[in-house]
Amino acid sequence: MLRMVSSVLQHYLNFVNSVLSPTLKSLITGRLVFVKDDHSRGFSIATGKRGEVTIEVMRVGNRVYIPISSVKGVLRRFGEVVAKSMVSMNMDSIEASITLAHCELEGEGLRHVCYNVTKVVSDLQSLSTRDLEVLALKGFIPRDKVVEVSELLKGDVVVGLRHLESFISQFCIICRLFGGPGIAGKLRIVNITLDNAKVGGLTHIAIDRDRRVVSEGALYMEEFVEPGKIAVEFIARNVELNMPEYTLLLKTVGLLKEVGIAIGHSKSRGLGWLNLDERETKLIYIDFNQATTPKQLIEILTKPELYGKEIII
Repeated sequence: MLRMVSSVLQHYLNFVNSVLSPTLKSLITGRLVFVKDDHSRGFSIATGKRGEVTIEVMRVGNRVYIPISSVKGVLRRFGEVVAKSMVSMNMDSIEASITLAHCELEGEGLRHVCYNVTKVVSDLQSLSTRDLEVLALKGFIPRDKVVEVSELLKGDVVVGLRHLESFISQFCIICRLFGGPGIAGKLRIVNITLDNAKVGGLTHIAIDRDRRVVSEGALYMEEFVEPGKIAVEFIARNVELNMPEYTLLLKTVGLLKEVGIAIGHSKSRGLGWLNLDERETKLIYIDFNQATTPKQLIEILTKPELYGKEIII
């Protein structure tokens, strides 16, 4: 019995260490390069609203701009699909039940109540007070909240889950990689650049949907961007080779390779569809354990392509 309890506690210790360790053990640097689909004109991420004469694309100064949130949101949606297909193979784990329950509710944001909540509650309630104390020592919850968390898990299900989202999300593979309630994601987009971007325009006529006729003053122009290439640079901290987050990241990029992405507005008009350029897309895994001096650490950070290992997608 003691051996079994020790094994369970060691599992959670290893799990929490992998999630919350403040030390930078590894880094994945990535560069995703997209080009417009052959059947797409480009993309439109606009600053204006319908009813204006010209709907302009986003710019900073004279340069076309793509908000990081626009791309990260798409990557998250892909990651959600991939993660749920991954964990459905292993329904016995607490990670699986909570990841499958991950969803976004209107007016409530990210929650973990959308698939088999009974299983989620059962898995969480299986955590003993001792388990919670171990997790508290590693930062999952404040040490003075162990009893409160334990009581919430045993009490009203709806109230308990709503108050414990920042705790529950740490068991969710999606939240650990992309971020969630009370948890910063390991993946961070650091830069998006456009190469040889050209701005064009499409002329439209607005329709009064109530009367089913052309609206007065309905003629307007919508700008769009025809990019040469779009480079999305990101880093992923402490995503080790044996972690589900590593598998999730690679499978998400693999899905991008298969189907491409869509960003911005007017997708039904042929805008927004992009394909991944496999030849220029690159992911590199860096193990900081090989750095024994500050000089080596600087060299690894500044020349990851020489010291890191390229990840085959």
